[in-house]
Amino acid sequence: MFWQPSLVFRSSLLPAVFIRINYGISPDSIKTVIISHLHEDHTGGLSSFRKARVIVH
Repeated sequence: MFWQPSLVFRSSLLPAVFIRINYGISPDSIKTVIISHLHEDHTGGLSSFRKARVIVH
């Protein structure tokens, strides 16, 4: 499981680039993204995870 609650705030890179560089994970290999609500600071990088199912808690 990959958990990074403040990914957008720790880097100026796009989430997909950040994950690939720092963790060696392809964004297309991520199957599920869970977000707590639909504010832009939580949803802004969702387009990087085209193959993931998105769950909003």
